[in-house]
Amino acid sequence: MDAVEQYLQALSEREWGRLGEVFVDDGFARSGPFADMIYGAEAYVDFLIAVCSPFQSYRLDTHRISRSGDRIVFAEIDEVIGRDGRVESFPEVLLFELDDGGKIRYVSVFMKRPGAEPSIGGGRAG
Repeated sequence: MDAVEQYLQALSEREWGRLGEVFVDDGFARSGPFADMIYGAEAYVDFLIAVCSPFQSYRLDTHRISRSGDRIVFAEIDEVIGRDGRVESFPEVLLFELDDGGKIRYVSVFMKRPGAEPSIGGGRAG
């Protein structure tokens, strides 16, 4: 199992120690859906713990993993969150950049917005 598959599985299972093993030791960065940045693997794991731990249930449903060469990986996922007796699903695409050793050195998060109005006419979000 490569670093991206390990990341998706460890995050889905909220196995924080195992999650930290997939990142480079120095120079890690994460770009979020609001152009927010997190630098450092430890800071990113701490962020994920704070965001994901409060939910009654949490998992990632992986639909597709696509690779571009040895260093770029895309994962199409649904982030599935259980809270207040409801389960909600949020579609995302994650872009990963790997280092020479196959560890993750960069993550960028792209979120879809089901039900939202497109900013340009001609399409429907549904």
